[in-house]
Amino acid sequence: MLEASWETYATMFANAEDEYALLEAIRKVVSHTKLDLNTKAVVIQARDTRYTSVITCSHDRPSGVKLSQALTDGLNAFEADHVDYDLKTTPQLHYLVRCLNTQGTNEPYGVPTEEGYYKKMATAFNQLMQGKKKPTRLTVDCANGVGAPKLAEFIEVLGNEHLEIRIVNDNIPDPEKLNKEVSLLRQWC
Repeated sequence: MLEASWETYATMFANAEDEYALLEAIRKVVSHTKLDLNTKAVVIQARDTRYTSVITCSHDRPSGVKLSQALTDGLNAFEADHVDYDLKTTPQLHYLVRCLNTQGTNEPYGVPTEEGYYKKMATAFNQLMQGKKKPTRLTVDCANGVGAPKLAEFIEVLGNEHLEIRIVNDNIPDPEKLNKEVSLLRQWC
């Protein structure tokens, strides 16, 4: 998550023609922003689909491994502290960033874990639903992406006291299915 003002810098880095142009772009940004290069960077990363691994035998978009490794290589080159949170949704990653950025302050946002995220969201939803009529059910089309397994995990924490949730299009093992048009003719009765 970059502040909006950094989008220009990210574009400049991405469009550098070679390593010399990239180094010059970095120098310009350091000078313009008055960055203290003695302050160690702390970066967290996550992926939105599973990555292929001999150890885990899970799946992903073909670019996932390369992008993740490129980021890790860059962070290592700059000797940045970093943690790979593996498979997360964008809101989960935002939550983790906010939790980590507010740790040790007078107003910590929450526990910087996936379980902390689920508990915070479930607590908020259950408070919102207090005294309200329970909706019958909700069907969520996860477009065969990361939302499917993460929503299933969230449902375990949330329970079905206030809402019954059905997940459709949860085929994440097949990277060819990610965000593809799927038939929504199935009805849930």
